[in-house]
Amino acid sequence: MKLFIILLMFSGLANAGMYKCKDANGKISYSQKRCEVVEDIQVLEIHEESDEAKDRREINADAKASRERIAESERMRAERKHKQETDYKTAKLKAIEAKYNAKAEEQRSFQKMNEAAARSRESNDRLIRGLLGRR
Repeated sequence: MKLFIILLMFSGLANAGMYKCKDANGKISYSQKRCEVVEDIQVLEIHEESDEAKDRREINADAKASRERIAESERMRAERKHKQETDYKTAKLKAIEAKYNAKAEEQRSFQKMNEAAARSRESNDRLIRGLLGRR
């Protein structure tokens, strides 16, 4: 007898429904009791989630978290690779710039030497003309 009463109590909980009620102003409310105005009533069934459904939900959540971790890991790897490539290109450009600057400095130095040699030749030519002109 006690078992029958307990089963009767739980059977009412398992089939518990919700009522969606709309009043005269159009306001919607939800209740476990029937609506007072029987104009617009919808009965909503509420079912507890089965263990299998809970397990599926947990597995899906774990799989989603795993995919997110993998995606984050791949994103970080791509960022590191991009940074390495950028650093390499920056270093290469700096080396080229240093080589260019050294070459430009060498050319300026040769130009100064040529200018000095030209001045020296002009000075020597004047000196020679002066010496020849005295004779």
